Amino acid sequence: MVIEVDLLEQVKTGDTAALSRLYDNYSAIVFSFAARILGDSASAESVVQDVFLTVWRKAEQYRPERGTLCTWLLTLTRNKAIDALRSSGGKASRQVSISTDPAAYEVPAGTDDPLSTAILTEKRELVRRALGSIPDEQKIPIYLNFYGGLSHQEISERLGVPLGTVKTRIRLGLERLRLELRQASQ
Repeated sequence: MVIEVDLLEQVKTGDTAALSRLYDNYSAIVFSFAARILGDSASAESVVQDVFLTVWRKAEQYRPERGTLCTWLLTLTRNKAIDALRSSGGKASRQVSISTDPAAYEVPAGTDDPLSTAILTEKRELVRRALGSIPDEQKIPIYLNFYGGLSHQEISERLGVPLGTVKTRIRLGLERLRLELRQASQ
């Protein structure tokens, strides 16, 4: 959304009010995503703080040509949540579902703003349709990696396929998703 990108531009100049508005708009979805990966609200809250601290310190790293602001925030969230899992040693005890039902991985909008809710719902539906167009052999590793927080090696072990095969399936699936989403937005 253009408004959020404008807010991010203001954050780059040191505007704390703009950061506060970004936090208000995205903290719920960032928290939900972190909690899904970590399975722990306290750890998820810590990840939310880390994500928005990174936004404050490194807002210039956002590249609109690589994806939406929401995508960048969720990528930061995923990376920080995985780092938290690895540092706590919690990954061994987690059980990640291998469901191929996109609804099982849906992130709640978490906002009372009707416009933001509508935009997130529309984006979610676009992604759901795009995910429906890729084969299960690519979809499952993508879910496990991006929603389950598993590394490529962990996915290889979980699915019983070679590491190179997992990497190829994820890459091909993401390329196909990118193409589907690009066509859907035209």
